[in-house]
Amino acid sequence: MTGTSRGELERLRTDRADSEVGRAMIERARALVGHRLRVYRTDEQRSSNAKVQVRTVAHLTDYGPDTDVVAGCS
Repeated sequence: MTGTSRGELERLRTDRADSEVGRAMIERARALVGHRLRVYRTDEQRSSNAKVQVRTVAHLTDYGPDTDVVAGCS
């Protein structure tokens, strides 16, 4: 789950384990839970249904531990 520039929360997929790059992104994202991040995402069509798009993490920038935790987000 990520916060937007407007302070809203957004759920993004990090489960693209169909490649080495995808598996590395999953591990990196899991290691950064509780950190302030800049998240670069891309919209992808689902292979099973081209009409459905999902937001997938493309890159993460870590700004260190988040000291201003939003309730319910961990």
